[in-house]
Amino acid sequence: RLVSIVIFLATLYVVWKALGELSGEGHPIQWMTTIFIALLPGLTDTMTSISNDAGAVLAFSIFLWIGISILNHGLTWKRLLGLSVILVIGYFTKNTTIPAFPLTFFLILFAIFKNKSRWLPIAITGGVIILAILFSIRWGDPSFWYRVSNQPQPTRVKTGKAPFGEYVFKIEITLFLHRHLK
Repeated sequence: RLVSIVIFLATLYVVWKALGELSGEGHPIQWMTTIFIALLPGLTDTMTSISNDAGAVLAFSIFLWIGISILNHGLTWKRLLGLSVILVIGYFTKNTTIPAFPLTFFLILFAIFKNKSRWLPIAITGGVIILAILFSIRWGDPSFWYRVSNQPQPTRVKTGKAPFGEYVFKIEITLFLHRHLK
C-alpha cells in the first residue's frame, strides 16, 4: 500500500506540473484541480489499493504532461524519448493505457504542423474520426441493433415475404442462446 500511496502522490505532482504547463505556473486552477483530484473518493480508493491501476494512472498522467509540453514548446528528441518510454511503461502496466497510442499519432501530427497551416491536422483528424465511425458500424445489421447471437450471417435480410418494407430480422437460435433464453 505504501508504494501505491507514493505513486498517488507522484500522480498529484504530475497533475500539478501538467496544469502549470496548461494554464501557467501559479494560476488558481493549478492548485484547485490538484486538490479536487486528491479528494475524489473513487480515485483515492483506487490509487491507495494494491493494484496496477495506480501505475496506469501515473503513466497516463505523465503521457498527458509530456503531450501538453510537446504542444506548447514543440517536439524535441528529449520529449519524443520521454513519450516513447512512458508509452512502453504504460503498455506493460495495464491495458487501460492503450488509448495513449492512437492519441500519440494526433499529438505528433499537431506538433509537426504547429507553426504551419492548422487546417491539415484538423482535416486528418476529422477524416480519421469519420473512418472510425464507418468501420465500427455493422452494415448487415439493423440500426442500433445489439447482436446477442454469434451467427455469421447478417441479421437484416432482404426477402419478398417481409410484412412491411423489404427487410426482416433473421435470428438463428443456437444451442448457446437457447440455454440462456430459458
